[in-house]
Amino acid sequence: IEAVNGRVYRGDGGAGSFVFQGSCGGGGASEHIFFYRVDHEMEALEVTTTLPDNQFDSVLYIRRNCTDNATELACQREPLNDGVSANHLRIEAPAFGDYYIFIDGADGQGGAFALQVNEVPLAPCRNGEDDDGDGRIDYPHDPGCENLADRDEADPDPLPACFDDEDNDGDGLIDFPLDIGCRSASDNDEIDSCGQGI
Repeated sequence: IEAVNGRVYRGDGGAGSFVFQGSCGGGGASEHIFFYRVDHEMEALEVTTTLPDNQFDSVLYIRRNCTDNATELACQREPLNDGVSANHLRIEAPAFGDYYIFIDGADGQGGAFALQVNEVPLAPCRNGEDDDGDGRIDYPHDPGCENLADRDEADPDPLPACFDDEDNDGDGLIDFPLDIGCRSASDNDEIDSCGQGI
């Protein structure tokens, strides 16, 4: 099944094939296989069965090659007999290419499943766009970005010392990237770490 970002897929967990299993389980139950192609940069790829109509205790695993268990990237088996049918798997910064997502049984039992594949987009402070329209793009150039993972480019008020158009430390250099005391435009201190000019 070729999965689409954000779409929920439903099925019968007991009606798949009995061919594969993940490193963390699934050998005693049938599995369904989803295909997903990553063709752009993203923060993460998430697979979840934490959905209201999921009734299937699952093992989730992801491979780069469908039939080669050596290409498994991650495997998550949900706890059994806890009264909750919910599982979640996340691949950080997935490389471009094909991914095979397996939903398998955790306890050898069937059940109605609901599965969703979600892309987690790049944080605004690393997505290559001027999200707040201030003419500066991403960390370290946008004064609203404290790091690459920051999800808000909005500029603070007052502006940080390294973006206020003033020579706060009196060294003749103003703001990032000219002042060597400024690690980024959001840095609130122009003082050179190892002494002025060093």
